[in-house]
Amino acid sequence: MTGILILILKLFIKFNKEKIKTMDQKIKDFLKQNKQLFQKPKDQIEWEKIYKRVSDELSYPYAGDFTKIMLDSGIHPEYYLSELPKCFLWKAKISSFAIPGNITRIGICAFKFCSNLKSVTIPNNVTLIDQGAFDSCESLMSVEIPNSVTRIAYSAFHYCHSLTSVTIGNGVELIGGDVFSYCTSLVSVTIPNSVKSIGSTAFYNCKSLESMTIPGSVISIGERAFSKCGDNLVINYKGTKAQFRVLTKGVFKDTYFIAHCVDGDIIKKRK
Repeated sequence: MTGILILILKLFIKFNKEKIKTMDQKIKDFLKQNKQLFQKPKDQIEWEKIYKRVSDELSYPYAGDFTKIMLDSGIHPEYYLSELPKCFLWKAKISSFAIPGNITRIGICAFKFCSNLKSVTIPNNVTLIDQGAFDSCESLMSVEIPNSVTRIAYSAFHYCHSLTSVTIGNGVELIGGDVFSYCTSLVSVTIPNSVKSIGSTAFYNCKSLESMTIPGSVISIGERAFSKCGDNLVINYKGTKAQFRVLTKGVFKDTYFIAHCVDGDIIKKRK
């Protein structure tokens, strides 16, 4: 294992030399100072130490380069971790990824800018999809969020232009701000009964959105959460017209819809 890791680290330096010339000496100093750390990483604690050093001392976006080199060499750190670290595969050229069952948290910007990523499997042990986890994954077409997830943090799927289908699990309580904003291909969404709060601009500019379901469990929707979502949105709301008006004040700016409430319909048409 030691020899393979030394080779990987040499490749890491070579891979980044042209891209980050100013980082070259910093990388060399980093390897020299942390030689013992990379000898035989075999468990969660040791891999967490490695990623903490990579993030803190090199500059966190290069964690993605580091991880990709290891994966290409047949080494899979994700099997030794409980959480995918910050920027785990930042900008990596991958088309699919299966997150293993030992992972409980998808870290900040873990897959951000993975523009070739078309599919991802999220296991039923994950409880948090953190800020920007899949931000700007422009090729991602569908995602299933399991029932184990309780929070989807700010901008988690922001700018996923190709996303047409999303299944939100029945454990989710919070959909953060900007989570699905600019998902311009998203056609429909069903918000489960577990959700209590939807953040500001959560679905902003989802201009292809045709239908959505909002359950009675939702007690808070942030400003402009569904703004610029087209002219023909059909909403199924599991509450009264009066409740809908209070709940959605400032939510549907530049969006035109018919909302089917339990006691009748509310229609907003373009003037």
